[in-house]
Amino acid sequence: MIAVLYLELLLVATSLLSAVDLLTFNNTVDRRITLLSGCVEAVLTTVSEPRCSVMFFTDGASTLRTVAKNSILRLQHRNLWTFSCVSVFEVSTDGEDVRRMQLSMVVGEAQRLRQVSWCVTVVVVSDDLTFLATFAQWSLRSRLVVPTTRLLALTDASLVNTPGLSKIFSMMNALMIVQENSLRFLRCGVYLQVPYSPLGAQALKVASWTPQRGLALTSSLPLFPDKFSRLSNRPTLVVISEPYLTHEAVMVDDPKSPGGKRLTFSSSLANVLQVFAEATNFTYTWVRSPDQLWGNQLRNGSWSGLIGVVSREEVDIGLAPIGISTSRAKAVDFTWPLKIEPARIVGGRGRPEEDPWGFLFPLRPLVWAAILMSLLLLSLAVLLVPSCIPVKASAGWIEYAFTFTRIFLQQGVLNKRSWWWERVVLAVWGLVTVVLTQSYAGNLMALLAVRHIPQPIQSLQDIVDHPSITLLLVDNTSKTLQITTSNSGILHDIAELKNIHRIKLIKLGELEVSFNTLVRRGRHVLVVENTLANGMMGRDFSEKGECDFYLAREEFLSTMFSMIGPRGSPLVPVFSNRIMRINEAGLHNQWVKEKSPNDSSCSYQPTTVAIQTSLSIVTIRGMFLVLACGLALGLLVLGTELLHDYAARGS
Repeated sequence: MIAVLYLELLLVATSLLSAVDLLTFNNTVDRRITLLSGCVEAVLTTVSEPRCSVMFFTDGASTLRTVAKNSILRLQHRNLWTFSCVSVFEVSTDGEDVRRMQLSMVVGEAQRLRQVSWCVTVVVVSDDLTFLATFAQWSLRSRLVVPTTRLLALTDASLVNTPGLSKIFSMMNALMIVQENSLRFLRCGVYLQVPYSPLGAQALKVASWTPQRGLALTSSLPLFPDKFSRLSNRPTLVVISEPYLTHEAVMVDDPKSPGGKRLTFSSSLANVLQVFAEATNFTYTWVRSPDQLWGNQLRNGSWSGLIGVVSREEVDIGLAPIGISTSRAKAVDFTWPLKIEPARIVGGRGRPEEDPWGFLFPLRPLVWAAILMSLLLLSLAVLLVPSCIPVKASAGWIEYAFTFTRIFLQQGVLNKRSWWWERVVLAVWGLVTVVLTQSYAGNLMALLAVRHIPQPIQSLQDIVDHPSITLLLVDNTSKTLQITTSNSGILHDIAELKNIHRIKLIKLGELEVSFNTLVRRGRHVLVVENTLANGMMGRDFSEKGECDFYLAREEFLSTMFSMIGPRGSPLVPVFSNRIMRINEAGLHNQWVKEKSPNDSSCSYQPTTVAIQTSLSIVTIRGMFLVLACGLALGLLVLGTELLHDYAARGS
């Protein structure tokens, strides 16, 4: 009996203890939710802007999922509703695959909402490491979270210094809110992940919140500081680039580097990077892409070359004049354009040549036609005048035509039977002839001293029409891709030249050799951007003292060239801001001139040159050809007349 009573008392005590533990647990959860909600409210009201939207993302399996709704209720209750839009997204817990699918759909819907919002603050609530990491990756990939987007993560204190999560949040404008246990009271801590921190670095606590004291900053940094404009820990970033004619790779001595040599570059772009390093507080090392290409999209959707290395986040910065295109913008982020350059055609400048038909140039074709028409009209007029007055013409139409022609050729004329009005017409025509012949003689002497420099290719249409010219294009560039894949217009005609082997693709490293050999010989022309063309011609002029190349007049396919960074890189907007300042100050153009001092020396070369030398048979061979043709024609007419006279006598 006593044993039964003791057992019943034990069961009652156990039930009471379970009830007390459950009540204590519920109180603890409620206090935690209340604490975190109050901290979220304090942070949001501190950084709120009237035009911003707030998006709450919660994990259905998390014990913190009610914090979002509780935070919204607190804001409404206290009349602190200062946001243009507030939305809540919750992902279910029906398996990992289902959650990933729902997360991608939810992030997609939120991204469309972000596009119509002036600015966005994202609040993600979860104590699940996998959910937080997956959300961060999806939000970056879909552009929901960009460097200007504020991200507030409510999570467990044990996840603050998790290496993988810390690295992701360090590259975002993010804060982490966690509950902290104190001997005296509960409080929230607000932590910041410092970008480019070494492995194992701890998060920086920037603020704390308690119900009694409210929100208090614990460092010199504000909430959501601009931590990328000036990096606090002076990290060493990896910069990838590829050399070309105006961007030289140089190996310098460095005992600390493998082999005692260190790669560096010398160009205007290298100067831009040095300004970035000093202003943003970082050091850098140079690397090159494994295949030494700009980069091209492969069939599987990945990228090769420099763009591929940047898209895989193997480096921090891509320093090269990369042309902006839609396909590339899906793989990397572009800074503000360093320059906007049109494409130009570069050809080999020929040697001065003599034109055997230069004796025709003193008078334009219209003047020659007017002279011939005047001879015919004057002969016809003199023939028709006698029909209007009671006199008889002194000669026939053919005789009048020969008379005016003899005067034009400065031969003698003898006609005693001519009337006074015929002599007046002959005198006026003689005066016109004197003016024409004297002008022709003066211009001819000047033109005989001129040599013409052939520059046959001045447009894309000239390349198509010239059957012996081959076009050189640098492979793996946006301009080359645009030309070779065009489906209409003159660019399509250029693309068709590939079918008849009149387009040759060269690598970036072969550009200098092809320029100095193939283009110089005159059988090939090269299409590059304007600055690069001027730089190559300026360097050649500095070495030889003369211009062996020329630029075509036509400009086409203006392209914006920028630096690149990995998708979602927070350094891209920082560099964009500084590029705008550099361009506004004219520093980049000045650095280009300093690196290529003679870049404009060959830009506007004349197509003719004047010389002082004795005339040769070669120079005036066109005149002798006309003389020979005239003599041959005269002999033919003489033979015809003799045959006609012989036939008349025989009959």
